[in-house]
Amino acid sequence: MNSEGPLISLCMIVKNEEKNISRCLKSVTHYVDEILILDTGSMDKTPALAQQLGAEVYYGTWENDFSKARNESIKHARGEWILFLDADEEIPEETGRILRGLAQEQEVEAYTFSILNFTTKDKDSQKQIGINLRMFKNNPLYTFEGKVHEQIKSSILKANSVAKIVHSGLTIIHYGYCTDNINRKEKNLRNIRMLEEAVTENPMDDFSHYNLAVSYYVSGQLEMAKKHFQPAKQLVSPKAKYLPALFRNFTVCLFDLVHYEEALNLLNEGLSYYPDYPDLYYLKGQIFTALKLYPYAQQCFENCLKFTNINPEYISTCGVENFLSLEYLADIHAYRQNWPQALEYQVLAVSTGAKSYTSAQRLALFAGKIYKNNSNMYSFLQENLPHLRKQEMLNILFITGCYDLVLQELEEMGEKNPKEFLLGAKAQMHLKDWAGAQRYLQLIPNENTDYQEAQVLGSICRYLQSMDASPWPLITDFSDFLQVPNDYLNLIYQLMLYDSERTLTFNKNNLEAANFALLCSTVGKIAFNSGNLDLAKNLFLETFSFNYRSPDIYRMLGEILFHSGEKKEGLYLIRQAAYKEPNNPENYISLLKHFVDYFTEQLRGILNIYPHLSLAMHHLCALTTFRANLGGKEEFS
Repeated sequence: MNSEGPLISLCMIVKNEEKNISRCLKSVTHYVDEILILDTGSMDKTPALAQQLGAEVYYGTWENDFSKARNESIKHARGEWILFLDADEEIPEETGRILRGLAQEQEVEAYTFSILNFTTKDKDSQKQIGINLRMFKNNPLYTFEGKVHEQIKSSILKANSVAKIVHSGLTIIHYGYCTDNINRKEKNLRNIRMLEEAVTENPMDDFSHYNLAVSYYVSGQLEMAKKHFQPAKQLVSPKAKYLPALFRNFTVCLFDLVHYEEALNLLNEGLSYYPDYPDLYYLKGQIFTALKLYPYAQQCFENCLKFTNINPEYISTCGVENFLSLEYLADIHAYRQNWPQALEYQVLAVSTGAKSYTSAQRLALFAGKIYKNNSNMYSFLQENLPHLRKQEMLNILFITGCYDLVLQELEEMGEKNPKEFLLGAKAQMHLKDWAGAQRYLQLIPNENTDYQEAQVLGSICRYLQSMDASPWPLITDFSDFLQVPNDYLNLIYQLMLYDSERTLTFNKNNLEAANFALLCSTVGKIAFNSGNLDLAKNLFLETFSFNYRSPDIYRMLGEILFHSGEKKEGLYLIRQAAYKEPNNPENYISLLKHFVDYFTEQLRGILNIYPHLSLAMHHLCALTTFRANLGGKEEFS
């Protein structure tokens, strides 16, 4: 405690926050002079935990008004300054150390902080950053306003029109938007109820419409979100501080609704106001990528890379000015099969912040297109992915087909865990060393969660090892595994994944022609639905060679051919499916989807030659929206 009285008072309102309160208070307790908590009706251990950590806890009744609760919470503050947090937030150490220095500035009346919003608790997950006033001088004239998303800035400026409000440059971490936050849904529904009341009371309040739209968006109700973004946009003042966020978040909603033309128009308007807002270029790039207008997208992402600093007043997704845009540029070059350029951009992305496992996978897959020598590729990965754990690097080597290196690394490791044994077994299976795979599988203990999968893989190994000599089928070896026909067919599919040629030959030699064609058809559908299109295509063509040509095989093979570049042949087969089975709407939906895909591709070609042809852009956006609204399962990206 400051000898002349508290310097900084932390004031909070809480209810049922036992999962969060300790993390929050432990992060800040050494940097403030008193902690004052207003509990509005907790039924859990929140008050007791707060008291254990030195907080003074007061009790009040929740009256569906955040400002009323905040104003009650700051009444007890004795500090010269008030800092306020939510229980699902924490103060990083580098922020805490500077708080007292901020409080020594006599000319400053209040500070804003950057609020870093995690989307999951994984440190490598996507994060957004915004700005919020969180620390101000203790003055009875300064009070919060607004039932939801309460603000104090306007009150400070009403009391002191020349008040100096400064951005601290410091960060507060917020976990409330995490998709794995168990309280997220409940709090969002509460906010929607309160904001609906506010909009009913004052339908011309643009900020309430905006906050309600955001709450609906977070809850996944996109049409309702759009319904309230629209009046917010119509009513908002051009001088409103949240206008940049309105352009951004309304665009995100339209993007998710696949209303691309509206989104592009909104972005163009937003950029006329805020040409220094990289998120707007980034969103534009995302839309052009979705429309497969890659030259347009490339220009947008390159614009993002020109920014070295982002205005702290703008809500922004962390990384739009570097690694996120770089990854999109890598994808664009990968689409063009320009692998050296794709790899170069992905290396830059990883070096500037793309530290997730998915980013590492992408880098490895691009490197695999260039490095034909596994050892050289491994050296490259070690140099560029030093942050990966050993298990992650083994997985990366496995998915890029470096099975020999996986086994080499496992041999050199000391103690190994069951997941590493399982990975070693799979590597041996891809190298068709069935006995070696079984040796690894035998090391996985019965009580381990991977034991069941190990048993299945062991069965596959024994089957493939003895395929040439054994009669069909080997029921004695697979009695536990082959309980129902689907299990049996899935087994055949698994066998084909590891040795399709021998499995196919074996079945062809041991089954009657009609049964073999039926087997190929059924397992081909499993492969198709699993995204293994090359195997599905081969199996469907086998059925054709035996004159087994069902309508669904025509349709699926047609879709595969269409998306592999044989568009006319693909459309012909899908049309044949509709002709052979006229009462099945799935055939007509597929035909319609692929005709739309064909015409959108023609429009993209026109736009690449005539980029300013607005009518072509209008038709492309309209057809893309129509295509998305057709619904049904999507097999292709």
